[in-house]
Amino acid sequence: MRTIRVVPVVLLALGLLCSMAVSANDRTAYREGIAAFQNSDFSQALEYFQQAEAKGLRTVALFYNLGSTHYRLNQYDESSTYFQRIRDDSQWSALAEYNLGLIAERQEDLKLATKHYQAAYRKADSDRVRDLAQARIKAITGSAATKESGNWLVYLSGAVGSDDNPALTQDTQVVDDSSADSFAEIIGNVSGYLSGTPGNGVRLSGGLYSRQYNEMSEFSVSGVDVGLYLDSQTKNWSFVRGARVNNFWIDGNQYSAGANVMLRATQRNRMVNLDIRNDLGLLNGGADYEFISGIRNRLTLDLYHRNDALEWRLGYRNEYNARGDLETEQGQFFSYSPMRHSVYAQLLNEFSDEITLRTRVEYRKSLYPEDNIEIDPETDAVTQMTRDEDRVDFSALLRYSFNKTFSVFSEYRYTDNDSNFGRFSYKSNQMMLGLEAIF
Repeated sequence: MRTIRVVPVVLLALGLLCSMAVSANDRTAYREGIAAFQNSDFSQALEYFQQAEAKGLRTVALFYNLGSTHYRLNQYDESSTYFQRIRDDSQWSALAEYNLGLIAERQEDLKLATKHYQAAYRKADSDRVRDLAQARIKAITGSAATKESGNWLVYLSGAVGSDDNPALTQDTQVVDDSSADSFAEIIGNVSGYLSGTPGNGVRLSGGLYSRQYNEMSEFSVSGVDVGLYLDSQTKNWSFVRGARVNNFWIDGNQYSAGANVMLRATQRNRMVNLDIRNDLGLLNGGADYEFISGIRNRLTLDLYHRNDALEWRLGYRNEYNARGDLETEQGQFFSYSPMRHSVYAQLLNEFSDEITLRTRVEYRKSLYPEDNIEIDPETDAVTQMTRDEDRVDFSALLRYSFNKTFSVFSEYRYTDNDSNFGRFSYKSNQMMLGLEAIF
C-alpha cells in the first residue's frame, strides 16, 4: 500500500495539506485525478475522481476531493453533497464544516455560512482551521467567536397545553371519562464542561421538569436530575460514560428517587451513523409507591443520517424491569416489572432556517412476567391473567425560530394503549404551544 496525498482543493490555496492511504486497485484513476487537479484541469480531475468512485473507492479522502473539485467548477450543490457525507467523521468534520461555510458564502447565505464556520471553530483540533473559521465569522458578523462560548449550554422551555386524559385510563372509578384539563409545562437544562472539550472532557449536566394541571393536580408531575459525564472521541467513535441522580414528585408527594449509570457509543460512518446507549438505574419508590422500587435497564440502538435539511432516525429500545411489585392484604397481586420492546422512526425536516417539523412514531410491546391477580369489588370474582399491552405513540412538533436563541413551537401527541386488562387501555390527545430559548 502506498500513501497518496489528498488534494486539499478548497483549502490548498490556504496552505493546508492532508493525506490518505488508497489501495492499489483504485489508485490509478485517483492519482490521475490528483495530477489533473494540480494542473488546474478541474473537469478532467472530476472525471477521474468519479471513475475512482465508480470502481468502488469509498474513502473520506475521495469524497473530500470530489467536493473540492465540484467547488472549483462552481457546482456548489454537488460540492455540498460530498462535504455533507464527511461532516460526521471526527478527523474531517472541521474541514467539511469550513468548506460548507465557503459554499454557503458563494450562494450568499451568510446565516448558514456563519453556522458552518462556528461548527468548524468548535470542532477544529488545528489552530490553523480554527483561525480560518474565526476570520470568516469576524468578516461576516463583525465579532469573533470564542472557544468558551460553546462550552456551556442553557435550554429553557415553557408551554401551555390541553390533555384529554391526564389519568391515562378508561377506569371511571379513577376519573370521569369526559375529564380533560389544561396544564403548564416547564423544562430547563444546563450543561457544560468542567474541564476539557467534547473530544476529551468532563461535563456537568442538570435539569428540571414540571407539568402542573389546572384542576386535576393529583396528576401533576415534577422532577430534577443532575449528572456527571466523561466525553471522549477516537477516529470514528465518540463515547460518553456517566452517572446521574434524580428525584420525581406527583402532586407534591415523592414518587421516586433514582441513581443511574450510562454508557453511550456513537459511530460516525459517512452515510448512516450508529448510536448505542445503555442506561442502568436503581429506583426507590416513595412512601405510596414502594412497589416500583427496583432495577430498570434500557438499551437503545439507533441508526440515523442527517444533512442540512433532513434527519431521519430508526431505532429499537429494550427495557428490563425488576421491581418490587404490589401485593395487597386481600391477596391481589399487580406486576410492575414489564419487559418492553420498542421500535420507532423519526423524521426532522428543515424547510428553512426558521421552520422545522419533527414527526415521530413508536410502537411498544410490554410483557409482564407474572400473572396479575385481581378481585372484583362487587362480585368477588377473581381474575388471574398475565398483563400484555401494545402501545402506539405519534407526535408532531412544528418550530419557528426567530433567531439562534428564541423559537416558538406547537406540538401534538397521540397515544393509544391497548391492554388485555380493560382498565389499563386508554387513548390520549395532547396539544401544546410554547416558547424555547437556548443560550
